[in-house]
Amino acid sequence: MLFRERYEVQAFESSEAFRDQFALGRPYVLVVDKNLPGISGLELIRVLREEGHDFEAVLITAYADMDSAIRAVELGIYSYLRKPFETEALISTVAGAHERLSLRLQLRETNEALERQNVELGEALEKLRVSETARAISERLAALGQVSASVAHELNNALSYVVNNVSIVEMAIPGLKAMRRELEAKEAWRDLAASRSLSMFDELEETVSDMRAGLQVIERLSADMSTLARPGREASVFDLREAVRLGVRMASARLRNTARPAVELPEAEVPIHGRHHRLVQVLMNLLVNAADAIQSTGRPNGQVKVSLTTDGAQAILEVADDGCGIAPDRLEQICQPFVTFTEHGTGVGLALVSSIVEEHHGEIAFDSEVDRGTTVTVRLPLADA
Repeated sequence: MLFRERYEVQAFESSEAFRDQFALGRPYVLVVDKNLPGISGLELIRVLREEGHDFEAVLITAYADMDSAIRAVELGIYSYLRKPFETEALISTVAGAHERLSLRLQLRETNEALERQNVELGEALEKLRVSETARAISERLAALGQVSASVAHELNNALSYVVNNVSIVEMAIPGLKAMRRELEAKEAWRDLAASRSLSMFDELEETVSDMRAGLQVIERLSADMSTLARPGREASVFDLREAVRLGVRMASARLRNTARPAVELPEAEVPIHGRHHRLVQVLMNLLVNAADAIQSTGRPNGQVKVSLTTDGAQAILEVADDGCGIAPDRLEQICQPFVTFTEHGTGVGLALVSSIVEEHHGEIAFDSEVDRGTTVTVRLPLADA
């Protein structure tokens, strides 16, 4: 009967014979008697379902009790055929089961194709988003470059006055030293030595020296602002410890009312090949961010630790604070240009830090916990000996 309907038919006397002889690698319609020798027809269907075979089942039975009916529904059986049945009923039932199997397979193929298309579409959209983001960043950087060039010009004008005044103070220092020597020879020196004026006099030369170093960094920053990404033609080998010391001194005003930085430096030099003032920028930005994070907590006397160590061929600079911390979902975004999570932030500082570290063939990592603080680790290759 089923042969005449152009079905490929195989018959088996028991479930064991079916399992031993039938190739289960392709979809099929299973017409099975409920009461087979060995395991029952329902049990065979259950086992095949658990093994993940594609088939539709038609159950033949002399009577259908309620328990068997419930189990048949649970096993997804297509239909019952109650004995005795007409040939037309068998052909019609098998045809219906075959049609449902075909439709289910087509639906699966369609869903798989849609899933593949969704993945491809998602990848295309991600590429488009990255491209659009890069284009937007490029446009904003170009605009920022124009503004920076103008700001750098005005900054240089104002800076020249400050540099000139510092030069005047520097020229006055030798005269002040001579005055001090004259005072030391007089009896009145004892009274002056006890005053705050003498302490300030002792600190003047160091303060002016720090001002000169700071002005040199500002002059270089101003030059960088003119191009935003000037090639590193000024690279040289320098001791990273000196850059750390200068960066801490320059950020000390911002930290003064927030935290007192603890600085740990190795006794030996840490030679780095790069641009000294750019790595001063890195530390200044990290310390300013640490100060902002501590200030946002409202807690007085925060803690900031700056440490410099070496590990093999790498220098490791760490800046740790006990500030507000960074939420995990924000960590991946904090170095993106123009992304900021603070009220007065510009989204430029950490993007600049990341760019400078990359420029020096280094790596930067963030370890943070909300309300506990943040540790930023910068790894830089040591200069060849």
